Amino acid sequence: MAHRRLLRPTATFCGASCKGDALVVTGTDAPFVPYAAGLHAELRLYARAGLKPAQILHAATWKSATAARVEHDLGSIEIGKLADLVVIDGDPLATIADADNVVMTVKGGHAYTLEDLGVVPGTGAEPTSEPKPIGGESDSK
Repeated sequence: MAHRRLLRPTATFCGASCKGDALVVTGTDAPFVPYAAGLHAELRLYARAGLKPAQILHAATWKSATAARVEHDLGSIEIGKLADLVVIDGDPLATIADADNVVMTVKGGHAYTLEDLGVVPGTGAEPTSEPKPIGGESDSK
């Protein structure tokens, strides 16, 4: 496939950059790629470039928050920071593909299942409805 041939130089550059002092982060501004699907494809690309799962997760969390200058609120789990995170079925530190096995998202103090978000696992689809907090509570009270 042509796109794989085009990605090879990107993967090589990414791998070499991460071995140096470059701030390599995840993220995309591609308008036609669903965010979650694009992010997880990028994580797998970094693995093919030779990065270890811990390096990849660091790029997707703390380094991305640092690049966006929001590391005081996001990027790591610490007292005083926002508790926006995902719960994963698996161990992405052992196998980065496990990062795609999201079973719950916690944002703004509310936990959401994939069903709450209207996401069909494995499709790469964006949410189809507004999220509902677990327990049926809402912020509109």
